[in-house]
Amino acid sequence: MGHAKGGPEVKANVEFSWMRSADELEDAARLFARHVQPAYISHSDCQGPRAIAPGQWSEGLEDILRQDIAGRLANPLDAAERGTTQLAAVAHLDRKLAGVFLVTFARDGATPYAILEDMVVDEGLRGAGIGTKYMAWIDEQCRQRKIFRQFLESGGSNHKAHDLFARKGFRQLSIVMMKEL
Repeated sequence: MGHAKGGPEVKANVEFSWMRSADELEDAARLFARHVQPAYISHSDCQGPRAIAPGQWSEGLEDILRQDIAGRLANPLDAAERGTTQLAAVAHLDRKLAGVFLVTFARDGATPYAILEDMVVDEGLRGAGIGTKYMAWIDEQCRQRKIFRQFLESGGSNHKAHDLFARKGFRQLSIVMMKEL
């Protein structure tokens, strides 16, 4: 997950929507790749193609993200019974792309849940409330789907993001450890 830092207060309405076409695919992948710091890297980034090690993104991160986001565009907006669906959402501020968000809705467990996979806001707008507004929007998206449990992970040194998540009701559930051989 991205992190918050000082930025302008958002006075205009931020609009969130699900990405359903490739119209903004290039811009979304570019924003995501250019606005994530090494502190953002968590275990799932190291398990997949995004990061080659803690603190080190893979070469071609923008291409990797473009493929990930493209694979989400036509997915159903809700998970089928005993299934999952992966989606991408965007935030616009004054019609300009301000953030990219990846989420999974799942109905394959004992309790339906959402995974807030990624939350990346343009660095120049961090601290302006877009992340907070996204979390309220995704809460409502979950309620509409009768999903009342959310999970997320965040890089271990991403403390400002952790503070935001705690303010929004998230609590640490486990600790993930890694060992290089």
